[in-house]
Amino acid sequence: MVTLEIDAVCYYRLENASLLLTTLTSISSAIQLLVQTTTKRLLAHRAFSELLLERKSISQEIKVIAAEGEKAASESLRMAAEILSSAPAAAQLRYLHALHSLTAEKPPAFILPLPLDAMNLVSPATQSPPAVSSLLTATTKLPESPENKKDSPML
Repeated sequence: MVTLEIDAVCYYRLENASLLLTTLTSISSAIQLLVQTTTKRLLAHRAFSELLLERKSISQEIKVIAAEGEKAASESLRMAAEILSSAPAAAQLRYLHALHSLTAEKPPAFILPLPLDAMNLVSPATQSPPAVSSLLTATTKLPESPENKKDSPML
């Protein structure tokens, strides 16, 4: 038996930060464990010489597994968006659950909850994607501000 040390770099992107924060306690350790188990699963049944000869095909297998994970994650996010858009009460409950989870953190965080209707006041430049904007029911427009208006009332 040969002990093998592998150096790897893992890049990840947060798709839904609030869901991630409410479901995982330690993001970095969860990602580390996922990478370790995937790597062990790919390399466990191969001989050392086989590993050296098939590095490119193993790399391709890892990319395929990553793509399958992306697909599964995006499909579950799509289904969650459909469920939340069909039931406004579910969106409100999800919002309250996220607030509750954030307040249970240690050290305690300062949280300023906004009503869900406040999301309608977001400007078009910073508006959320269609899946999220379908959760919002009312369409409220902000009053037009004059172009010469300064940020501070003192200016």
